[in-house]
Amino acid sequence: MLIPLRHENMEGRRWPIITFGIIALNIIAFLGTHWTIEKQEPQFGEVKLHLILLAALHPDATLPGKAQEFVPTM
Repeated sequence: MLIPLRHENMEGRRWPIITFGIIALNIIAFLGTHWTIEKQEPQFGEVKLHLILLAALHPDATLPGKAQEFVPTM
């Protein structure tokens, strides 16, 4: 595979405005969701605790797929 770094007719080109816009939108989306996820983290810990207690109190109960990831197996 060949990645060209430059060529003979290297002339000035315009700024990649669309690329910068996409990067800016990604940064805004990341920052918008970052704090939302941190706000939900305490609730997530509470749900995890309830799942562990449920599995301990009712060992014969079957948990749904994703819920089994939070319960340690012995």
